[in-house]
Amino acid sequence: MKFHYNIKRDIIVGALIFIVMMIFFCYIHPLSILDSDDWAFLVCRRSLFPEWGIWNPSRVLPEVLMPFLSAVGRYVIMPFNNDFFRSLELSYGLFFSVLVVIYALCFKRMIRKKLGMGYLSENLCTVLFLVFHFWILRGHENGNQHLFFSLDVTRYFFYTIPNLLTGSFVMYIISEDFLEIYNEKGKPIQKGIGLVLIYMCIFSNLYPAVILMAFVGKELLDQLILLIRRKTKLKNIMLTRWVYFLCFVLWIISLIYESSGGRAGSFSTGFEFYETARLLYHGRSELNAVCAAVILTAIIAAVIYLIVLKKKKVQDEEAAAFKKMVICFFECAVICALFCFVMCSRTKPQDITRGDLLFSVFFFGIVWGTVSTAFLSKRFSRIETVLVIAAIVLPLSLCKGERIYLEANVLNISSEKCREINEYMINKVIDAEKKGKTNIELPVPKTDGVGNWPFFGDMEWTMRDALYSYGFTDGKIQIKLVINKKLNKVFNIK
Repeated sequence: MKFHYNIKRDIIVGALIFIVMMIFFCYIHPLSILDSDDWAFLVCRRSLFPEWGIWNPSRVLPEVLMPFLSAVGRYVIMPFNNDFFRSLELSYGLFFSVLVVIYALCFKRMIRKKLGMGYLSENLCTVLFLVFHFWILRGHENGNQHLFFSLDVTRYFFYTIPNLLTGSFVMYIISEDFLEIYNEKGKPIQKGIGLVLIYMCIFSNLYPAVILMAFVGKELLDQLILLIRRKTKLKNIMLTRWVYFLCFVLWIISLIYESSGGRAGSFSTGFEFYETARLLYHGRSELNAVCAAVILTAIIAAVIYLIVLKKKKVQDEEAAAFKKMVICFFECAVICALFCFVMCSRTKPQDITRGDLLFSVFFFGIVWGTVSTAFLSKRFSRIETVLVIAAIVLPLSLCKGERIYLEANVLNISSEKCREINEYMINKVIDAEKKGKTNIELPVPKTDGVGNWPFFGDMEWTMRDALYSYGFTDGKIQIKLVINKKLNKVFNIK
């Protein structure tokens, strides 16, 4: 009866979060396709397994999920509004909103089960948890990133969605007796879903996957220490934690596959540690100092409280559970930070300032700070009062300003403008085919991007294939992009 009641409460909270996220990602900042990559991944070109030597050998989840949701937009939503590009926005936005709800509820469940939080406190902390994601990178009045932001729709599928999926899965593992599922207690459906999630988290992208691998690595390292101290046996570790070893093996396989791809081969062979460190230092201005101070204050205050309890030799089960979580979050954050720094040094140093790429570090930091707040609020009633005020004031304070957050495209133009440009381009192609032409010179605006990105040469075949695949053209008409500066005035692109 009690469990059923919790589910009903979670549904109400989840519905409220969904409404807010849906408004944000479907109407305020819709995910609008624009560049060549976006057009490329409207169509599925790969299997459900890693493929040796292709451009992205191990990125299975994004390259399967984006075409699937694009097809949902085309064939499920478009019949109701007759607008292809708006249908894509709704399909992506609704799915993403659901994923944020799952992410928030996994956090809510974690603090409820591990800290025994009350209904009001767990909901207030969940609101604070989400607010931190929109607050931590709000360093300016306008043009900010948030932790659910990526620079184009493709990167949402390659980074942000795997970030949320993996973060949710790790919080679920922490809140449940996950290992028991694969030893005795688990039902076949639980085991199957768990293994599919592990596979999708690892074969998504190296940066989101490190969220799971940092946790798994920390758990296996703890067991190794016990083994060295002869407090456990190797056979026992292998039998009880085989699923963690499986994660590690799959991750190594993904690294090997990824190293064979065209993307990996396009990077330099050395490490640029100094340049990465320099850019990271200068990128600190993007952080919101007040938000960072709030998180750090909560963490420090909770640690001091644990030290006081230890000195008083107070036996406290909740404090012990919280201490275990604190150590876990700290170790995972360090692992993720080192991984992201080394990877950016090896590939592209300027990526070190991207929120979607550093999400793993922010994730463990924010979870740690919010869990610390939750733990303290249960011990000190005045903190719960502060939480009530914060849950009302902070979301409203984030609304101050105009164009507060960046749009999800490299030109930072509105979704309406993106749709106008896309409609203009596909109408030109469709009209040319109706006139019997087999090729067309397609005018596109002039940009400052390399190769006129986002209207890049690859768009000539990515757009052609997408239009044919979704039935807008009867054949694969040959497209040649031609820069026309007059279109910049037409679409008000600087």
